[in-house]
Amino acid sequence: MADDRTASWFTVLGPVRAWQGETELRLGSPQQRAVLAALLVREGAQATIGELIDAVWGSGDIPESAAQTVRTYVHRLRRVLDPGRPAAQSVIASIGDGYALTAAAGTLDLGVFKQHVADAQAAANFRDLGRAERLLREALALWHGTALAGIPGEYAETQRVYLGKLRLAALELLMTAQLELGSATEAAAELATITAEHPYDERFRELHMTALYRSGRQAEALAVYQDCQKLLANELGIDPGPALQELHEQVLRGEVPPAQHSAATARPGSGFRAGAGSPDDPSTARPVPAQLPADHRGFSGRKTELLAAVQKLDRAGVAVITGMAGVGKTTFAVHLAHRFAGRYPDGQLYLDLRGFASGAEPVAPEDALRSLLEALDVPAETIPRDLAGRAAMFRTLLSGRRILLLLDNAKNAEQVRPLLPGEATSLVLITSRDRLTSLLVTDDADLITLDVLEPAEARTFLVGKLGARRVGAEPEAAEEILRRCGRLPLAISLVAARAIVNPGFSLAAIAAELSHRDGLDAFEDLDGADVRSVFSWSYNALSPDSARLFRVMCPAPWPRYDLTGAASLAGLPVSETRRLIAELSRVNLITEERPGEFAFHDLVRAYGVEKAAAGDPQERHDALVRALNHTLYTARAAVVLLNPTRRTIPLVPLRDDVTVRPIKDRAAAWAWFAAESPMIGTCQRLAAEAGLDVYVGQLAWTVNTYLLRSGQWAEMLSVYERALAAATRLGDDYLIATASMVAGKTETWLHQYDAADQHLTRAIAGFHAAGRTTEEANAVDSLGNLRSFQGRSAEAIEQFQKAVKLSSDVSSRASALNNLANEYNTTGDYSVAVPICLQAVELWDGAGDQHGLANGWDTLGTSHRGLGHYAEAAGCYRQAFEAFRELGNRYNEARTLINYAAAVEALDDGQAALEARASAAEILRDLDHPDAVRLAGQLEPTLSR
Repeated sequence: MADDRTASWFTVLGPVRAWQGETELRLGSPQQRAVLAALLVREGAQATIGELIDAVWGSGDIPESAAQTVRTYVHRLRRVLDPGRPAAQSVIASIGDGYALTAAAGTLDLGVFKQHVADAQAAANFRDLGRAERLLREALALWHGTALAGIPGEYAETQRVYLGKLRLAALELLMTAQLELGSATEAAAELATITAEHPYDERFRELHMTALYRSGRQAEALAVYQDCQKLLANELGIDPGPALQELHEQVLRGEVPPAQHSAATARPGSGFRAGAGSPDDPSTARPVPAQLPADHRGFSGRKTELLAAVQKLDRAGVAVITGMAGVGKTTFAVHLAHRFAGRYPDGQLYLDLRGFASGAEPVAPEDALRSLLEALDVPAETIPRDLAGRAAMFRTLLSGRRILLLLDNAKNAEQVRPLLPGEATSLVLITSRDRLTSLLVTDDADLITLDVLEPAEARTFLVGKLGARRVGAEPEAAEEILRRCGRLPLAISLVAARAIVNPGFSLAAIAAELSHRDGLDAFEDLDGADVRSVFSWSYNALSPDSARLFRVMCPAPWPRYDLTGAASLAGLPVSETRRLIAELSRVNLITEERPGEFAFHDLVRAYGVEKAAAGDPQERHDALVRALNHTLYTARAAVVLLNPTRRTIPLVPLRDDVTVRPIKDRAAAWAWFAAESPMIGTCQRLAAEAGLDVYVGQLAWTVNTYLLRSGQWAEMLSVYERALAAATRLGDDYLIATASMVAGKTETWLHQYDAADQHLTRAIAGFHAAGRTTEEANAVDSLGNLRSFQGRSAEAIEQFQKAVKLSSDVSSRASALNNLANEYNTTGDYSVAVPICLQAVELWDGAGDQHGLANGWDTLGTSHRGLGHYAEAAGCYRQAFEAFRELGNRYNEARTLINYAAAVEALDDGQAALEARASAAEILRDLDHPDAVRLAGQLEPTLSR
């Protein structure tokens, strides 16, 4: 049950509205409602900041502050939907670079509408037309006017078109069900209104004519056709479509059948082809094949995929159901086939093509055709010997017939293409680990891709195996099992089987067993259906080069791969790597998550790591060296864009067999670090284990700027502790001093003052002994910061003044001056601070150091505020936080927004202060920063006014 403080009902099928119990909530401006609408129509999926910006501004002029404005809208929506709750517990969750509205199932009219329609379709497929009609009327009753009414912009209009099509599809199903129930007169009355509203939609013209004819109103049915014919000719210059023309001819001849072929006309399990004889007289009836395997009695989930499939397969044709090994393609296809079986009364054929089976050759097309022809009662002696002859006979037999054909486990398009009917009166469902792309191009096939189960569906799946009581008794252990299984249906089934066989085992014990057993050992099964074996069938089908690429990619320290990274791992050109990855992708061993970005499922990666470990050690070592070299130089390219004035250090040479990922601008550099910085630490650990210590320190240098600007100080300390250990092993005094200085800086920010003192003192001594004056100045400057944090202002001022004298580098001197001015601000000597800070600003400006300049403006703003110059202070702060925002330094942006709020509040601009503090609070919550709680204390009293 939803928390009583949380909105309990949302609507998009009409105006965008929300209720908390019986109280409607005030959702704010149309633009703010547009953000909520974009989150709602995704039904729990993530919407990135970019997508939300599109939802508000579309292709119009997008302001520079768009991202911040969207975050402000989200903040306000959270306060409306979840009053009094922290952002981390809000129904609007922060996910990556965006948000998702994680409302409970059944609280969104769109979700309820879709579920009713899907259930109605299932009921119609099983001839329960009364239930189908009732569900469809309940679904359509959820509509209250035009979808997303009152929401401006292109995005909302696109969604309105999509949702409108869903409504029309539901209307068509409703009218069809009503006709099949024999309510032609009532249907005719409703259809008169519908056709008037949608005069160009020939689906409803057909239904209207049929309803009138069955009501004994043949002349009126013909008039409907003539009206449509005239409208299309005058307005569009075209004739009605073939289906409507054929119906017109049938009405003229009085030959409209009492019921069309539909889910209502076929009797399940009758065993006879309609019209071929009488079920009461077997001697006159021809048996009809009914070969579908039994539907899985515990089938659950896959609502989104099922709804998409129902919409795609509304008419006969070909559909390819693809996905990785163990994802449940066959189970899904069999369930789908049973749902559609009633539409194909001439039979259902099933054939396992063994495309990826263990220990068996794939079924040859000619052998498959023999099996299919025999299933259609063709005498063996009349079956042609050659492939072309068999294919022609099969197409001839299926001509004009309505048959459902399920081809399971296909290897490739060449195996399947000879088995396809020649006419679009039958439905062909094909499952394969290969995407069979050429069928999509040449045979107009639809593609249905299955991924791992959604979290809620995975839990339901486990409940279906073990029962609600057992899962409900240990919910945390159940979630850990699902996490370990990667929400892969096969893995969940194997673990559930172990729990069923051992009812005395707790789920916590089974979860612990999963965490302690290596790789895929936890998913072994004596019957040969274990995860390792199933993956091996895909792996064994690879070419040698693709298999090698798979082996070198899986152990790599990256969560995802682009083509340059994969090429570097293999030591191959990008063009060759693209071809090999396409082979991995076709058999669903790897997934293209975004254009040009690929990832393995955790269990597939575990299998690949096993294959690599069993292979050539030199192959693994060489791939690791190339991975480190690629990561180092890609990170170097990114950090140069983020901090062009930063002094570079000499790096190991770029290898000839390594390709550096191109990074075009500062935004792309920030995005790369945001996505990939966690794996820098992994790269460091692997480098240290392999005795490649030189990479450990150099990788730390590349990530320093990003971690500093994003406020990830704990991670920064870990990175430099590893760098210090590597420098110590190498015996390099300069690297030891460098790593000690950064570690000391970070420990200062983390309030670990004793450790910081030791590291900074060591760094100063090391740089002084090496004659590295600029680095010594930086270390002295850092020691001044430590003294400032300790509240020892006199000592801090002394160290900053010493750093200014030592500095020969412009940015270093400016930094020391700025810190000195900050310390005078701390002691209340604002008039002393102003000229010092202006020197720093001038130096940074001349050097083109935008990040330093932003720091200077922030310090100068504090000096002016201390002197009571609030307008000047607000102007300085605005320049600072806008620069930090542009640079992506969200932590400093938040700190400066808090300062700005204080300045404008002193100018009696309470609204600007409120919005600035709200934005700062949102940033701090999103960052989950160590200082967030302390700084948030400055925000909440104002936000609650």
